[in-house]
Amino acid sequence: MRKLLLICVCTMMVIVSSAQERKLGFGVKAGVAATSLTIPKGEKSQSSYRAGFTGGFFADYRFNSRWALSADLLYARQGADIKLNGDGENRMKLDYLQIPVLVNFYLTRSLAVKAGIQPAFFLDGSEVYNSSIRSSSASTDWAIPVGLSYELNCGVIFEARYNAGVKYSVGEFGFPMHTVAFAFTVGYRFR
Repeated sequence: MRKLLLICVCTMMVIVSSAQERKLGFGVKAGVAATSLTIPKGEKSQSSYRAGFTGGFFADYRFNSRWALSADLLYARQGADIKLNGDGENRMKLDYLQIPVLVNFYLTRSLAVKAGIQPAFFLDGSEVYNSSIRSSSASTDWAIPVGLSYELNCGVIFEARYNAGVKYSVGEFGFPMHTVAFAFTVGYRFR
């Protein structure tokens, strides 16, 4: 009887330990981001969304079945098409290195709600005529990312994220602007 009880307890311990969530994970992700620049009220200029690539690496630490902390290292092509007071259109391309740090709350085993802070470092930029805008762009940009992710059992992760810029990043046209972005990525978690 004792041997049977010991075997049952050992079997249960193995099952429970194998069912526990992994603690540390990492992987790659890539996708598309639709970005724009906000223009202050009162200006006659308009900004429209521009699609760009985003991709890089991520790592996360799972504290328990509900809470995790994640960080990404992403290259992001951002920008906008800006109409200046009816004087024509100006296309801006801005390259950033983004490092979002997010708190993840898991509603289910696979579905997570995310929010955090994202510093971004300006790498390069150009206008439609390929003139450099490095001197007029801030070297860092700050945003508040919020989003949802869903992870399949095979390690594939689908994520949608909205980034609200909180620091003025581009003053090229005589008034301050900051970026807003919607990003959709597909990632893979290495096992």
